[in-house]
Amino acid sequence: MIDWTTIEPALSELYATASGLYLVEWQNNAQQMAPAEQQAKGSLLVVAATVAGLQDETAYQEDTEGGDPWGVPWGGGALPLREVVRGVRTLSIRFRVESYDQNSPARRFAESARTRLQLTESADALSSIGLAYSGSLALNDVDDTIDERYRSIAIFDALFIAQVIERASVTTDPIERTSITRR
Repeated sequence: MIDWTTIEPALSELYATASGLYLVEWQNNAQQMAPAEQQAKGSLLVVAATVAGLQDETAYQEDTEGGDPWGVPWGGGALPLREVVRGVRTLSIRFRVESYDQNSPARRFAESARTRLQLTESADALSSIGLAYSGSLALNDVDDTIDERYRSIAIFDALFIAQVIERASVTTDPIERTSITRR
């Protein structure tokens, strides 16, 4: 399972550092105003999370958590098995920068983030949360007038790869599991 509670704040911080913006939020969170001295803010949105490859792999592994293998009813020796699903996801994260200051176009902040995502320090930060940077799509200027005020707006999508592991909440008897698979 993708751990969004870890990934979201870490990506916000990474994008803020990479772009030079004071504030980068997720679009589904409460929106704050950019600080007066910067007049620009960034936002992130998950555009897609797809399975990479045909499907996830299902396997069984010995459950080393919470138990003495010798305390099992049949005399011991074999640890209980836990079903595990492993897979890879490709995430597309949209970065949107909105600038209220015509002297600081949004594309400047977005291009900075797009370039700095390729640095080793960014790769290390992403690795610590279980992600890897895969590339970026085109940077687009989508300037607009909002509330009768000109806004410089730039958008690009960055692609990341995430490994997912989901463990079943119950264990399986290894002898019973062997019998089932040999039928």
